[in-house]
Amino acid sequence: MKDKQMIISSEHLKRVVNNILKNISEDDKIKYRLDRDAINFKKLECLDVSRMFNVYIYEASPEAYNLHYYVISKLLELGYDINKIEIITEW
Repeated sequence: MKDKQMIISSEHLKRVVNNILKNISEDDKIKYRLDRDAINFKKLECLDVSRMFNVYIYEASPEAYNLHYYVISKLLELGYDINKIEIITEW
């Protein structure tokens, strides 16, 4: 069976990432140290995923490395091939 990364579209990955962002809990903010990153949680959104699976998340500092780790961790839990995905955060 092909891995999920091979059969998903950019739009599908965008929806998955937005679902992850929408469901960040207060416990996750502490566990993953998201509260230490410069993040506008009220407007946090994935607006684009390139064909090369660069995931662009807006309303977070480019240095929001805890958020990068959080999203990658959640994608890994869902079974995605994270070696082909890059998280990019921007204001």
